[in-house]
Amino acid sequence: MSQQVAASAGDEELVRWLGLDRGDLLLHPRLPRYEQLFPSSWAKDSQTEVRHRGLMEKIYRWPRSKDNQYDYKMALLMRLVVCFNPDGQEWKDRRGVEALQLHYATMLQRYLRSVLGAKFGGEKFLEGMMLVSYTQELWSLGQSRAQA
Repeated sequence: MSQQVAASAGDEELVRWLGLDRGDLLLHPRLPRYEQLFPSSWAKDSQTEVRHRGLMEKIYRWPRSKDNQYDYKMALLMRLVVCFNPDGQEWKDRRGVEALQLHYATMLQRYLRSVLGAKFGGEKFLEGMMLVSYTQELWSLGQSRAQA
């Protein structure tokens, strides 16, 4: 992850487009604003856009520590949980994918409890598991737009 951030910091045009300086990008990564990625009226109705934006914001805000700092390890483990989601796709070895997702979910749960404490770490883990369904819903919203 740090190599990707460092490579992005070397892309002068990207850094300028995001309105960052290199040091800021390395210490506090920022993603483009929602409006920079999705033009207004991109969906067939405003309710879809509102729901899509809300889900994107929940996903964006999730990998933060108690002091609101971006947590790379939390984000990486969550990406692996989402990547190895056995639902919504035909896998050749579904059980293997389920085992991988469980493995990374367990690692995430242990990590969160170790850095956030049992109570807050448990709550953060449950929020994280909701992100799996949020990503599926985002995919569905995007597919419905593509088919319209």
